[in-house]
Amino acid sequence: MALISGCISEEQANKNYSGNGVSFNYSESWAETNAQFSNDLKTKSKILVDLADPSDPETGFCIEKHPLMAGKELETNLETVMKSYESSGYHILSKNKSSISGEKAYEILFTVDKGSTHIKQKELWCKHNGSLYTIAFFSTPENYNKSQEAFNIVLKSFKFN
Repeated sequence: MALISGCISEEQANKNYSGNGVSFNYSESWAETNAQFSNDLKTKSKILVDLADPSDPETGFCIEKHPLMAGKELETNLETVMKSYESSGYHILSKNKSSISGEKAYEILFTVDKGSTHIKQKELWCKHNGSLYTIAFFSTPENYNKSQEAFNIVLKSFKFN
């Protein structure tokens, strides 16, 4: 007679990303992409990392680094971003104070149409070492809630290096 004992965990296996001054864990099922801003935009902003859920091409995560736009304060820069979003047709659902990796942050939740696809997106904006960072999670509204577990893996482990 054999006795087997143990526990079953529903935790996902994770990969680790470390580069471009940031590190975090992410869902093993997600994959890195080579997304960058179009050269036509003439921006000094840079996509540091972009991840996609291969089973759902409308679901993903990215981190962007931006130069300060309007003064040195996070709040002043965020006001500029919010005005730009609102004038571009973004529907702001909420804006809340938050933090990430020990930095003060603001979390913005909004919906927007990207081409023919309706997107729900959460962004955390923070200032670190004189630059703005956007940590963004996006999906279609119908898949947004089921993607939260994958998003939370990133948020719980995110660090500036």
